[in-house]
Amino acid sequence: MEHEAGEELSQDKSSGEILSAINNLKKDLKEDFASKFNTVIHSIQSIEGELKQYSGRLTEAEERLGAVEDDTSALNKTTKHLRQQVESLEAKMEDLENRSRRSNVRLIGLPENAEGKDACTFLEKWIPEILGAGSFAATLTIERAHRVPSGRPKPNAPPRALLIKFLNYKDKTKVMSAAYEKGKIHFDKHHIMFFHDVAKETDKKRRAYDGVKTRCRDMGLRYGIQYPSSFRVTHDGNSHLFTSPTDVHTFLEKIKERPRD
Repeated sequence: MEHEAGEELSQDKSSGEILSAINNLKKDLKEDFASKFNTVIHSIQSIEGELKQYSGRLTEAEERLGAVEDDTSALNKTTKHLRQQVESLEAKMEDLENRSRRSNVRLIGLPENAEGKDACTFLEKWIPEILGAGSFAATLTIERAHRVPSGRPKPNAPPRALLIKFLNYKDKTKVMSAAYEKGKIHFDKHHIMFFHDVAKETDKKRRAYDGVKTRCRDMGLRYGIQYPSSFRVTHDGNSHLFTSPTDVHTFLEKIKERPRD
């Protein structure tokens, strides 16, 4: 009996220790969990604070970006307006320069020194002879004439252009009309050409037609530049006027594909 009672006391003691250990473990786990949970909560709160800061900065950045876009839009409008003004002024300057040259003619192909020492006297006599005296009712009056560029010609280089300024604009128009009607003009086996004297930008626009000139020659079409920088093509007796090389190419393709009678 005493032995059995001793065993029961030992079992009770062991059970109490186990329960105590379990309670202690629960308490430790609870405290550990609470500590870790508090750490997590603190971290979340910290992240929330940072997110609020970032959100504020993002809102500020969006506002600044919106202001920059507004400023950019205003600058684009201003730039567009200024560009239009510059283009308008450039067009006016080009027109004014062309008007200042309206009485001028560029003579291409005349051999160097053919005009002698007095270019004006030579040209006043030579132009009616080469173009036909019947085209001129009165004597031509040339205000001045000189080679361009100035200076001595380079060895073996093509003859420089001769710039002619007529005293009377009507004389200039008669010369250009007579040269156009004459067609090919030769002097001592040299091909002579008469051109309007125009501004640099206008000349650039005219040179853009060089490619279509070749096509017109190959197709046997008569062509020419109409002042200041339009291109004229004559086909089947009809004259067609164009303001860009692209339009000329399109026209030439159409008549090339058109069936012949």
